[in-house]
Amino acid sequence: MADPVVRALVVGGIVAAALLAAYLIPRVTAGRAVQIPIDLSGIDDRVILFTSSDCSTCDRAREVIEAAGVEYREIRHSDDPALFDATGVAAVPLLVIRGDRGAIIGRIGGVPTTQRLRRALSGT
Repeated sequence: MADPVVRALVVGGIVAAALLAAYLIPRVTAGRAVQIPIDLSGIDDRVILFTSSDCSTCDRAREVIEAAGVEYREIRHSDDPALFDATGVAAVPLLVIRGDRGAIIGRIGGVPTTQRLRRALSGT
């Protein structure tokens, strides 16, 4: 008779732990996107857009950047796969913005809004 009670308590504990984790994890990690390191050795440009061919999202990101009048360098995987792979970029489009001293001050994955682009360029 104790066996079904123990099973019920164990299952109840597991369910409670899962519910608690499902509630807490998004709150603890909110605003903390995991950023994979990017190696920009040999790339001197301030604004860099990493893209690939046949990528409609990359096309839209490029349109937003050009409409904002921002000068940028595009590194397309098909044009220079060795350089692209050496950077460590794992997903496209990825816009990387550097500050005056070369440090990365902004990263935007996907299609940036004009507001987000301007905010990243200003370093805020």
